[in-house]
Amino acid sequence: MHLRIDTTFPQLDIEYFWPKLEVDQRLPQIQVETSGPKVEIDQREAWAEIGFRDRPFLNTYLKELSRASVLKGIRRYAEEGDRFARSLGKFDMRRVMGQIVKERDRAKIPELNVQAVPKSRPRIEFEYEATIDWIEGWLSIEAVVHPPRITWQLGRVDITVVGSQYDGRG
Repeated sequence: MHLRIDTTFPQLDIEYFWPKLEVDQRLPQIQVETSGPKVEIDQREAWAEIGFRDRPFLNTYLKELSRASVLKGIRRYAEEGDRFARSLGKFDMRRVMGQIVKERDRAKIPELNVQAVPKSRPRIEFEYEATIDWIEGWLSIEAVVHPPRITWQLGRVDITVVGSQYDGRG
């Protein structure tokens, strides 16, 4: 008879999985639409002050100025003729002619008026437009964690007696 001892050692198996982060995202975006710059400068009033006017206005103005100048000249010649006619046959007839010439020469000396022109400022209009649209982004983070898989096998000890009346062998 002999004693048989079978031993099974306990076993522990641990299977693990590294944790993971699943990241899903959409980045924010910006859309910018611009129009311009648009600059409008209106200098008509300033140009008119220094003599550069619109053609229809300039034509009317020059016509009126020419007509006034012609009428002034006609009036001056008529007055000088009347003065000369009144002095005919008189002693100072020679003086009248000299005085008329002297007055004409004095009229040729211009009178100067100095001023800074133009006095009115130009009208300036400035236009610039920007439209900004935001598209919001988002971020999704999910942690994926798996628990470890643990397999446990118990150990055992089997003791049997071989070759005795108890084992069924004779």
